[in-house]
Amino acid sequence: MSFTRSNPAKIAGNGSFLQGLAFIPIGIRLAAMKKTPLFILLLALALPAQAAQPPSPEQAMMHVQKDAGDGTQFSHGSGVYLGGGLVLTAAHVVTVNPGHPEVKVMGREHQIIDAEVVFDGTRLEPDLDLALIRIDPSRLPVSRLAQEAVPVCPSNPLPSRPVTVAAEDRISQSSTFPQAMERRNNGADQTSGWTNILSTGYHHGASGGGVYDPASGCLEGIISLELGNAAQNIDLTVFIPASRITPFLNQYFRQTGTAR
Repeated sequence: MSFTRSNPAKIAGNGSFLQGLAFIPIGIRLAAMKKTPLFILLLALALPAQAAQPPSPEQAMMHVQKDAGDGTQFSHGSGVYLGGGLVLTAAHVVTVNPGHPEVKVMGREHQIIDAEVVFDGTRLEPDLDLALIRIDPSRLPVSRLAQEAVPVCPSNPLPSRPVTVAAEDRISQSSTFPQAMERRNNGADQTSGWTNILSTGYHHGASGGGVYDPASGCLEGIISLELGNAAQNIDLTVFIPASRITPFLNQYFRQTGTAR
């Protein structure tokens, strides 16, 4: 089976995802307090505290945009706000105009935030399509300062497993490909099984989006590239799996002397 590879990061002309935003007011109504029996209050105090829940894919979803350097074009994709001012995305989204690390990110608050690329996975391994973006804490919205960290899954998903995808400002459901696929490394005889493939094709602007385990909410991968075979009507998506994300993050924290 042969595939064509295309880049899900979008290179656009004038205009950007920052245009055409609609702000929707949210109203909150507080119910009147009622008297509660004392034994119920005591019972509630005796219950063990619940562990903090990870943010939902929608809460962690980000837009990423980088000027291509010619004054008219830009690259844009998706990202995952990990917490602590760090956004994880696909490296190819932010490697245009490499001499300038400045990028813009935006989350559910619809607030445009200046940030910078601080770690590029392709400098470690050519096919490690991951990058970290750092937002200065002083620029973070209050809701982001309080957000729990997004956990990375301890293992990669098996074939035919459901996943939740957060990319291109939308949440969708997909699944891993029904069987491991073989790839040939630069024409050599060595092959390895691919289980980090989605049975859904995600296109321009999805690169850097998060792939999540719908049961636990942990991060299973970052969307990297699209695999297509028009003759056989095949449209798939490759993601960088958790087993490569964790060492990438650990190396960043070691080099910077910081902790997540």
